[in-house]
Amino acid sequence: MTPLAISTVPVLPGPAPPPPLAAPPVTPPASRRRNVVKVVLATAIGAMPFLVPAFTGNTAPADAFLAAAIFVGALWFSSRRQAMRFPYMLPIGLSILAGALASTVAYSDAYVSVGGGLVSLIQDAFLLAWAITIANISRDPAMLRTITRAWVISVTCWAALMIIGVFAHITLLSGEQMRNGVRAAFTLGDPNLAANYFICSLMVLRATRYPRRRLLRWFCCALIVTAIILTGSNGGVLVLVIITVLGALFTMARRHGAAPAVITASVLAVALLAIGPHVHIQGIVHQAQASTPLLKDSIGRQAESSGSRSTILSESTQLYLTGDTPFGLGPGGTKAAFQAHQFGYVKMAHDDYLAALLERGVLGGAALICLLVIVAARCRRIASRPLRPDYASIFPRPELLGAAVIGLVISAMFYQVLHFRHLWALFGIIAAIDLWGRRDRDGGRTDARGVAG
Repeated sequence: MTPLAISTVPVLPGPAPPPPLAAPPVTPPASRRRNVVKVVLATAIGAMPFLVPAFTGNTAPADAFLAAAIFVGALWFSSRRQAMRFPYMLPIGLSILAGALASTVAYSDAYVSVGGGLVSLIQDAFLLAWAITIANISRDPAMLRTITRAWVISVTCWAALMIIGVFAHITLLSGEQMRNGVRAAFTLGDPNLAANYFICSLMVLRATRYPRRRLLRWFCCALIVTAIILTGSNGGVLVLVIITVLGALFTMARRHGAAPAVITASVLAVALLAIGPHVHIQGIVHQAQASTPLLKDSIGRQAESSGSRSTILSESTQLYLTGDTPFGLGPGGTKAAFQAHQFGYVKMAHDDYLAALLERGVLGGAALICLLVIVAARCRRIASRPLRPDYASIFPRPELLGAAVIGLVISAMFYQVLHFRHLWALFGIIAAIDLWGRRDRDGGRTDARGVAG
């Protein structure tokens, strides 16, 4: 058989077919979810000072934004199939346990109701969830950058608005109240709380060195410092001076070693001891009382403030030494206990240290010490060890976060700061840098345990 011959017909060259139309780029769902989380977190950070009006259980408008951030952050993080970390769970868990025990025991003495104590414990859990959300979301450096920049931009705007309110006599912006004189508070309801918020925010600004342009950055710092002064908080101004000096010493130690910083600190201490006895505080107070309204309502009331704190300290010490239970009076039970013992100055606990010992007993004091040790250890690690490039670009001066924590520790001697929203935002940022930002720590892999100190 003869094989079939296959004839080939030459194909004439013709115009090439047009290329297929390129499909428009489709934004992946993960990117959209990420942008939503960024917006919600930035809004919550900016809303932290919105504490007026105050609602039941010391809730405020800011808590609605924080709750939304916690919920959205948990949903987004769960979709990434990564184990969550729970920083500060141990000390706050101990504190909640101490508060629950104290509330149960103190109920028989009518110092605090079980429901009243429960509100304080819910507040503790809520603020811990806020810090945990920031710590886990900031596993992504872009998220941490969004959080810090939102904080810096918002606090600068709030400081400017408060200054405008003071000089334009707009009470809605200045937050001035008759009981505080001319001391401004913006929307935080209390001048001391406002000063603490601005101080903490100032240290975040200086740690991030944002805005990048030095002139603009120093302008933002000037606005925030002016806002601190207008609050008329003596404790706030004192803390501002201390953390400024500490920040300079920490930066010196980080750049040039510990020896120059220790020598400089020693010289400053000797100078302070030499000059301090020659400063006549009472003369300054008397001059302030006859000066401008701001000085009269701030420095001029120093004698009254010191006297009230001394009275509360002596009454609290007496109450603690005469107490018959190591469990404490229950969260929020100090005022009722003062009334029951017919003390002359009936007030709530004036600082975190007295509140921890009086209201939550020995276990509550141990929990507070544990929290401070953990935060101090994290601050030391992020200040002394190199950071990953992405995190180092966000925080060129991480040692200033340690100075901010010391400022909060000092502030806790004057008033209770552990229920401040911005404090737990700061703790969350510190935990995030320590967990994910250090070069000597593998922060990129999933940890099946998911629990950190």
